[in-house]
Amino acid sequence: MAEIEEEKLAEFTRTRGLKLIWLTKNKQLKQANSLLEEEVDLNCKDEAGWNAIHYAAAGGYTDLVKTLVKKGVRVNKKDRNGETPLHKCSRRGHILCAVSLVTLGANISKYDKHGQTPLEVAVKSRNVEMVKLFCLFGAEPSLQDWSWTMEELDQKENQILELLVSQHSRMPGYKYGSILQTVLYVSPKDGIKLDNIGVEVLKCDTFSPFYFYCSKMQTEYSEIRSKLTDEQETYGDTYELCIWDCSSQNLKLKLTVPGVTQCSEKLFAIALEGKPVSVTNVYRHLAEDSDVEDDFTEVLVSVPLEERKLSRFSIVKHSTPEIFAISNEQATTIIPQMEPDAEIDIPQGTFEQPSEMAVNIVETKEINKEEDNGTAILLTNVLELTVNNGQQPKEPIRVVKPIHDMEAVSDDIVVLTSTTDQPEDSELDWEIRDATINPDGKSAFFYVNHFSLKKRVVFFLLTKWINSKSSELVLECAGMRQLDQRIENWTGNGYDCSTLQKSDVYHAQIGQSFNLKLNGNLTDMADEDTKCITLQSNRNNSRVFNIGVNESCEQPEGELEIFQEKEADEVPKEVPAVHSKSIWCTSATVPKPHVANVVVESILKMNIKIPEKPVIVEEKPEVHSDDDDDDDLQTVENMGMQENEPITNDMSLKKIVNLTKTIYKGGKAMNVLVIKTKKKGYVR
Repeated sequence: MAEIEEEKLAEFTRTRGLKLIWLTKNKQLKQANSLLEEEVDLNCKDEAGWNAIHYAAAGGYTDLVKTLVKKGVRVNKKDRNGETPLHKCSRRGHILCAVSLVTLGANISKYDKHGQTPLEVAVKSRNVEMVKLFCLFGAEPSLQDWSWTMEELDQKENQILELLVSQHSRMPGYKYGSILQTVLYVSPKDGIKLDNIGVEVLKCDTFSPFYFYCSKMQTEYSEIRSKLTDEQETYGDTYELCIWDCSSQNLKLKLTVPGVTQCSEKLFAIALEGKPVSVTNVYRHLAEDSDVEDDFTEVLVSVPLEERKLSRFSIVKHSTPEIFAISNEQATTIIPQMEPDAEIDIPQGTFEQPSEMAVNIVETKEINKEEDNGTAILLTNVLELTVNNGQQPKEPIRVVKPIHDMEAVSDDIVVLTSTTDQPEDSELDWEIRDATINPDGKSAFFYVNHFSLKKRVVFFLLTKWINSKSSELVLECAGMRQLDQRIENWTGNGYDCSTLQKSDVYHAQIGQSFNLKLNGNLTDMADEDTKCITLQSNRNNSRVFNIGVNESCEQPEGELEIFQEKEADEVPKEVPAVHSKSIWCTSATVPKPHVANVVVESILKMNIKIPEKPVIVEEKPEVHSDDDDDDDLQTVENMGMQENEPITNDMSLKKIVNLTKTIYKGGKAMNVLVIKTKKKGYVR
């Protein structure tokens, strides 16, 4: 009797199961949901081998799919052809339903009987957004049929092909853990913390649940490096975010990144896709100051998101000095936030005019290692001081710096100073002077009485034809770090790279002017009175000539001569005679008649090359000049104190400089270090 009852119940539930399939297939969702409150056989299939979840996925009925899975229907259930619900919604293009299935555990790599994954089904359907979605979730682009790529592709097919090629290059990242990702259906009130990715959502603009995708990938798998300048570095990985079932919101995230930044380094976000992302705060956690095993940084970011629109961004670091206003009428004491125990005392009347001082600190703790013989060790961080308008102090400036290695304190310390913006291992670039330890033994002080204005520059020249009678010639005086970028800027604006002429490296002063003169059969058609370049910080130092020839039948030939003004009583610096294809350097001097006590020295002559077959340009392209970075500010030179005792060169200065080499970021000059020696005045 009991067996008969069980058979009737089974038949009854099976009938309801078939009814559920019919209701779902015919879009009667309200009745289908009501039926699910009763006893229903959820595993039964119709004659086509489809289950209710297949019809729900094919129709894009996301809520019904979630209910069926919650009641026990397998999310990867296959029909007679081996297709899963994910295959069904992929073919029909239901994005939200596909996202929901993946969050419920659907396998994006399942094959049907024809060897096709849901990704290949989306490709065959020419659904770009669905292909993009599966690539986002890490689907492998292993298609059975690539024949469609052998024909002429339309716009959609080209987009799909680009997505597949890009995804192929990312597959090693998924395989070896260089790309980590997750997609969840989350409720903001429950908190969102993704420990495997190192991301925590601190705040949302909505209280409703939504689908949330988050990925972290190493920078090798993103295009961030092509977006950076020479002074910028990536800090951590590249992040991808996306939301569904939520119109828009602004997420506040906390990213946990291994390691800590230098005190002078600032973090900001570069958006590679989507709206701009901002860094709102940074917290450094040092293992020595807390219970954590390793140093790490918490970076708080604000990410604006729109539904179904990807946001991709990277955290980037760069060194930024602190800027302080300096009065010419009263004494100023500067205490940098980077190193609060440091102090820079500027007496009243030190500068003739109000100005600004930039203070930069670079930490040396990580490279604070003794040499093999134990005679030299870094005691302080690196200090860089700059003044924005090139003024020289009339009074010594007292600088106090904390000693960060208390075990190495000694009565015998010296200051290593540099006079150039890119010092090398040469005694010409470095000086060694005394410093004094304060009575508390926690800091040392020294004096600054001069700021160097020297900068290593290169003159370069390029030309281009404007029409059959005239050409343009540009001469620029560029710093070493900006040289390649500046040349690329001009060639990108139509100047012929084959006409490029470059000088040797020249040591120039900020504020120094160079007069220019055209020789040969060339004339300046603009005939401007100002024919000079003045070397200044934070700008591009260039001069553009519109040149023509004296007789139109002649091939343009000539040279651009560069002169430098000097005081008459100053002995002209001997410039070595150098000959190359385009440069002659001489030390000849010519008096300047209308300026007393000034002479003009010809320092360079640069041959002008103009192609014999001009490329005629109808419109003169506009030249865009980017401002130079603030790396070209003048650097500290002499730490003004009494003359040192004679230095005994038992060991060359190069070995001391080698201690500091790793702290020069991208060749940037960092100028003051205090080092310990065994005996006062002896460098080892």
